[in-house]
Amino acid sequence: MTTPMLAHPAFQRDPESVLVRTPNWLGDLVMGTAFLQALLQRFPAARVDLIVRKGFEALPLPHRGDIITYDRKQIGPMRFGWNLRGRGYTHAFVLPPSFSAAWMLRWSGTPWRIGYHGESRAYLLNPALSRQHAPRSVHLTAEYLELLRPWGEHPALSQGPHLPTTPDWVATHLP
Repeated sequence: MTTPMLAHPAFQRDPESVLVRTPNWLGDLVMGTAFLQALLQRFPAARVDLIVRKGFEALPLPHRGDIITYDRKQIGPMRFGWNLRGRGYTHAFVLPPSFSAAWMLRWSGTPWRIGYHGESRAYLLNPALSRQHAPRSVHLTAEYLELLRPWGEHPALSQGPHLPTTPDWVATHLP
C-alpha cells in the first residue's frame, strides 16, 4: 500500500540530474559522504553535482558531475541559487537543516527539493519530509540516508562515511 508521501510526484521517477547542498561543517560533510555514496548507487544513471563551502572543493567527495563552490562572503544564497537555473536539475537534496540552504535551492529552479522541514523552511521544500526520529536522536549519517527512503530501501553500504584519498591526492593536496 502506498502512503501519501510515497505517492508524491517527486518519488515517481528516478532523478536524472541531482543537486546536493552539502553541509558547511567538515565533520557533517564527512558524515554526508555515506549519503552521497548511497545516492550514486541508488541512481547510477544520474548526474550528481555538489554545492560545497569554499575551502572544501578539493576534497575527494563522491559525485558524478560538478563540484560547485559556494562562498557566502562573495554571493548570497538567493543569487547563488538563481545562478544555477538552467542546469536542468530534476531533484535537489538539502542536507543542512538551515533556512538558507533551502532558500538557496528554492531559487535554483529545481522542481523537487527534498529535505526535512524545520527552521520555517517547509514551504521552500517540495516535498518537506518529516523526520522518522527526533533531531539528534540518531546518527547524522542515518538521518541523511533517510532522505532516500521514499525510493525504497537504500543499497547496503560497503563502508561508512569516508573520504577516499589516494596517494596522488595526498601528494597534491597536503603539505
